[in-house]
Amino acid sequence: IPADRNWVRNAAISRIVRETLEDMNPKYPEPKGWDPKLVKVFEVDLQLKGKRALITGASKGIGRAIAFGLAAEGCDVAICARNAEELAATVTELKSTGIKAHGARVDVADRA
Repeated sequence: IPADRNWVRNAAISRIVRETLEDMNPKYPEPKGWDPKLVKVFEVDLQLKGKRALITGASKGIGRAIAFGLAAEGCDVAICARNAEELAATVTELKSTGIKAHGARVDVADRA
């Protein structure tokens, strides 16, 4: 991915992570004068390109933010959650970032 396209992808992922965090804490609005163009959320190269990760509870909240953060680093992800519809939507969004993403409906609390 060319550098300018990579920045666009990371900016889109940064927006998704920011919106997810806002959904989790709506009482904490962005600071006054916030300009997302001035903040590089995924500036550190964690050398995860081509690696794989499994994230539980990834259809919303912190699990979702982690999945998109790893996707921004080029990591392929397998995610699971209890809600099949939210899971499918998250997998679709993750695939749109250019990585491989797979999802499965799983309840890790189910002992069966």
